[in-house]
Amino acid sequence: MRVPETCRPASNLVRCFLAVSAADMAIQSELASVLEIACTADELSGLRRPPPDFLHLTLAFLGEQPLEKVGVLAEKMASFFEGVASFPIAFTRLASFPDAKSPILAALPELDPALLTLQNTSRALVESEAIVLETRPFRPHVTLARQRKRGAGKGVDDPIVWSRGGLPGDTLREGTLWGKVSAVSLYRSEITPLGSHYSVIQRCELS
Repeated sequence: MRVPETCRPASNLVRCFLAVSAADMAIQSELASVLEIACTADELSGLRRPPPDFLHLTLAFLGEQPLEKVGVLAEKMASFFEGVASFPIAFTRLASFPDAKSPILAALPELDPALLTLQNTSRALVESEAIVLETRPFRPHVTLARQRKRGAGKGVDDPIVWSRGGLPGDTLREGTLWGKVSAVSLYRSEITPLGSHYSVIQRCELS
């Protein structure tokens, strides 16, 4: 598969990752509301927030890879994810990620068997092209924001609070935020002065 022209970088290397977009979990506005609610707390002021369209559940980060290898991964997605069914996903925690010292604020899902199967399938796809992933455990997560200064983060680990539809004035809900995973995407990531910019190289719907 040829990588679309709009996704072609100036060099032969593509910084990329596999993820599920918030829209493909049908909770984009709800996840955005988690961030808005969290930012009302003084200790969480000064956060750099991505646009709601960029919110995604990261399954595997590939780092920088040759353009042609990324094209092969895109071609293989349909066969690897064939037979993987869509499934409900439950977000329960808003936490500093991956630890209390991190400037990243993330929404964390329950690690149920269906999500772990999707993550393992993603790893198998990546490793089929001899791409070496980190050996340390990687937890799927949605990055909601990050502190502007590295090391400035204050440890957070709270029940998730959100509003249905993400509309101002809606009743706040504390507890499980349910979504449904319906597709996986291969993304390109670009670092810009305004933050990271993401574009979809290939999207694969689940059965």
